[in-house]
Amino acid sequence: MAYLIATRAGARKALAAARFIERNVATRRFEVPPVSQHLSAAIAVAEGYADTDGGKGMGLADAMNVALAAAYRTDALLTTDHHFRTVRP
Repeated sequence: MAYLIATRAGARKALAAARFIERNVATRRFEVPPVSQHLSAAIAVAEGYADTDGGKGMGLADAMNVALAAAYRTDALLTTDHHFRTVRP
């Protein structure tokens, strides 16, 4: 969802959709799989990098990988994705 919205409407709209989902998860209107405990951290990461990549920002999937790495206390990620070149622990 985040990628689709970001590529068609921009990173800020994708982040707004993520916040909408986050609010509905908090009120138990939506249920997200077990990664939901990391959703807020992932959205915060994506917001912090929203102006990168020529304004395309970092997608929620990439931001979730950063949030999970932080949760598991590692800075080692194996990826070929260029977004991770700008991420700092």
